[in-house]
Amino acid sequence: FDLVANATEVGFWFCDLPFDKLTWDSRVKEHFWLAPDAEVTIHTFYECLHPDDREPTRQAIARSNESDLPYDIEYRTVAPDGREKWIRAMGRTFYDEAGNPRRFDGVTLDITNLKHAEESHRKLAETLEQEVRTRTRQLEERTADVVRQAEQLRDLSRRVLQAQEWSYELPASAD
Repeated sequence: FDLVANATEVGFWFCDLPFDKLTWDSRVKEHFWLAPDAEVTIHTFYECLHPDDREPTRQAIARSNESDLPYDIEYRTVAPDGREKWIRAMGRTFYDEAGNPRRFDGVTLDITNLKHAEESHRKLAETLEQEVRTRTRQLEERTADVVRQAEQLRDLSRRVLQAQEWSYELPASAD
């Protein structure tokens, strides 16, 4: 078990319901910027979450506990110095014979590198899209210039042809 946990960098958490003291392995505590010997409560859990992620996480836990739905969420944890990690948590609620929720267990995985790669990809896509818009606008402008020049050439050619026609229509002058 420890070999697999260490090799995969997955953290394991176990929670008796109702929530009181939470049992986290050292990897989960690392995901939450906590010392390996830290005591963890549900309050500690929410305090370590990014403020914007607290309510969606509360709702996801409630849905899992109330509806026997899988728990699968991504949220940020915040260190005391402001650094952040992106964590994916997956788990489920376990019920007793009477259908009452008794345990809420699962795993966490640090997906910070994945999120940074996604952000880099998004920024690159935005940059490329902007470059495409810029190049398209430049091509449209050049095309408009070529069309104007072609119209000017057509107009000039028409005048030259008219001048030639007129020169043929003029009577020859006597010398």
